[in-house]
Amino acid sequence: MQNKISDILEIVLITYNRLPHLKNTLEALFSENSPIKKYNLTLTILDNASTDGSSDLCGEYAAKYPNIKHIRRHKNIGGNANIARAFEIAQKEYVWIICDDDFYDWSAWEETENAVKSNLYDAVLTLKKSIKTDTDYPKIAKELTFLPAAIYKTSNITDGVLHNVYANVPNMFPHLAVACALINKGKKFYLPSKDLIPQRGGDTTPVKVLYLRGYDETYKPDSVRNMFWGLGYINSIQLIEDKKMRDNILNNTSSSGFFTFIFSRFSRPNKRDYNGDDRNFYTVWTCLNFWQKIQFLFASTIANILYFYVYPLQLIKRIK
Repeated sequence: MQNKISDILEIVLITYNRLPHLKNTLEALFSENSPIKKYNLTLTILDNASTDGSSDLCGEYAAKYPNIKHIRRHKNIGGNANIARAFEIAQKEYVWIICDDDFYDWSAWEETENAVKSNLYDAVLTLKKSIKTDTDYPKIAKELTFLPAAIYKTSNITDGVLHNVYANVPNMFPHLAVACALINKGKKFYLPSKDLIPQRGGDTTPVKVLYLRGYDETYKPDSVRNMFWGLGYINSIQLIEDKKMRDNILNNTSSSGFFTFIFSRFSRPNKRDYNGDDRNFYTVWTCLNFWQKIQFLFASTIANILYFYVYPLQLIKRIK
């Protein structure tokens, strides 16, 4: 007899000080058509020492629903470390780590459930987006920067993989350590026909602020202050062991090619929004092959020209 989904899947929700979004998320997770409510799925809430009333809300839900376990930290360990902790505490065959501000289409759940219960896949993706095949690793890696984009088989979260999860906390995407481990071993990904999460994040907080949420300004080093998507992604992809595979993923992260990716996701934002941090430049430089370095230099030069000449002129024009 096939196992019940509640026996093999657990869900971990990470949260910190986003009471309005958390309220909407919990309402969605326990709506009448939600599988979490319908199948009594285990939900663990990792509350990162919230101070805005989120902890009280979690406590109210935990008192109402016995399948909720609310863990409130004594100290805020940071959002990325909270993600790492979620992987560490997972005990069932599969774990789905979710955020506190996304939107769900539960009509897509049956397909997801069947894929998990089949036990054939090491990661069951909850969205497909532009991914064409289950070996389209550039697209898979990019989509898996979104934390809830996959339900992972916990047997793949070995000691070594968990070490990499924690080591990758400063790179913004600790969960990519798990994704890269699966790619390294040629593990099986399930691609759904319909997105379970059709709309990401209801939080309109600027990305630069969002990723650093909860950090004490006094203890925020520049390496953390100046971390952003492009830099964190390039650093994370170094966990891909095969050099050709690693180059392929970076070259095809953008459909327009590596130059566009570097310009739009690294060089321009690094110069414009992240203090032109030279350490970011050096870090990325060591990650690239020869041809990528040429494109990187070109993209960085263009970004500098725009920053020093074009943007000021545009600003003056707007002021006038």
